[in-house]
Amino acid sequence: MHAHCSGRLMLALGLSLGLGARPGLAAAADPLCTGLAAHVRALPAAAMDSQLWNGPMQRLAAQPGGYVRLDQSGELFNGGDAGDAAKALWTRFQQSYRAPAPVLAALDQMDLASGGMAWLRRLGSSSVHAVELTQGTLDCSTFLVFDAPAGAPARLIESPPQVADGVEGGFCGTDQGLFGQVAGAPAFVEQSWPSTDPDYDIVLSAWRSGRWTVPCEVKVSYRRVFRIGISHCRGDLCAALPAAAADVAASRDKQLMSSGDNDAPPFHWGAPASKAALDKVAKIEILIGPASGSLLPTLGDKADEYAFGDDAVVFPLQLAGQTYAGVLGHRSIGWRVFPDYLLAVYDLKDGKPDPVAGLVINQSQGPLASVHVQPWQKPKPDG
Repeated sequence: MHAHCSGRLMLALGLSLGLGARPGLAAAADPLCTGLAAHVRALPAAAMDSQLWNGPMQRLAAQPGGYVRLDQSGELFNGGDAGDAAKALWTRFQQSYRAPAPVLAALDQMDLASGGMAWLRRLGSSSVHAVELTQGTLDCSTFLVFDAPAGAPARLIESPPQVADGVEGGFCGTDQGLFGQVAGAPAFVEQSWPSTDPDYDIVLSAWRSGRWTVPCEVKVSYRRVFRIGISHCRGDLCAALPAAAADVAASRDKQLMSSGDNDAPPFHWGAPASKAALDKVAKIEILIGPASGSLLPTLGDKADEYAFGDDAVVFPLQLAGQTYAGVLGHRSIGWRVFPDYLLAVYDLKDGKPDPVAGLVINQSQGPLASVHVQPWQKPKPDG
C-alpha cells in the first residue's frame, strides 16, 4: 500500500466496540486476484487524462459483463442538512435493519451530524453493508461494517482486513475503500496510488462463509505520457520548447522513480553546460528565491492558482543557442500534489531574472506497463 500523507486518521469501530478477538481468516483469495489481473490486462487503452481517480477498478466496473461491480449508492447528505440525514439513517437502522443497541451505539459514534460526506454501502449482493463517512481536508474515510440478513437484526462484524490490519492513517486522499463484488464474490477492495503516478495497489478480500478471506494484492503500473497542457512563452525558444519540455518532464519523472521523491541527485538535462552557463543559472536561482511554493510565470496572462511542489529543482536549460534557468516541479496546491509538472524558464536581463516561459506539462496514463499478483503483506506500524 502506498503511503500518501501524514497525520491521517482511521477509525476501526469494530475493535473499539469490544467485538473481541477476530476469528481466523478464511483461505487466501489468490484466484480472485489472478482473475482480476487477467481482466486488467484485457482492458482497452485508457483515455488521455492526467486525473488518476479513474483507476483499474472503476474502469473494470464500466466494462460489460459485470466481472467487477462497485457500490453506486448516492451520497446521503447530497448537499442537504447532515443532521437530518443522520436522523433518517438512524430511523432506517431501527426499522429496516432492526438494529440492536450495539449497532446504534456504533452509528452514534460516527457522529454523522458533524458533517462531511456519507454513504450507505452494500457488499455486492450479500447482506453485508457499511456506512462510510469521509471528513477533513485529507478526505479520510471511516467505516462502520455490519451484516443485515433478511428477517434478522443487524449485527456488527469485523472490519475488512485492509481496515482492521492496514496501515495507520489509511483511506485518505488517494487510498480508496471500495465495496462491491469481483467474479460474483462479495468483496472489499482497497485501491491506492501515489498522487503523482499511475501505479496502483489493489488489495482484495472476499466475504465467504461469514468471514473475510486473507487479502491478496494486484499491483498495476502504467506508462507515463507527457504533453503540453498550457503554454505561456515569448522569444526564440518557443518553437523548440514544447518537445524539450515533455522530454524534461519524462527525464525528471524517471529520476524520481528510480531514486525516491526528495532524495534524487541534482537534475541535469541535455548536454553538459559550460561554467559560464552554470554561473548564470546559479545567479538566477539566487535572485528568484526558493522554487518550492512559487507560482508559475504566466507572462501577463491569467495567473495559475497552482504552485511548484516540494520536489521543484532549478537546472540549466539550453535551447535555441542560449542557456536559461529552468524550474521544474510537480503542480501543487497546499498539501495536494498532482501528476502534472510545471516548467518555468528564466533568462537574465539587466542583472535581473526575466521570465520567458511558463508551461503546464500534463502527465497522463499511457499503455499498461506491468501487472502482477502477490500475497498481501500486513503493513508494519511506523516506528
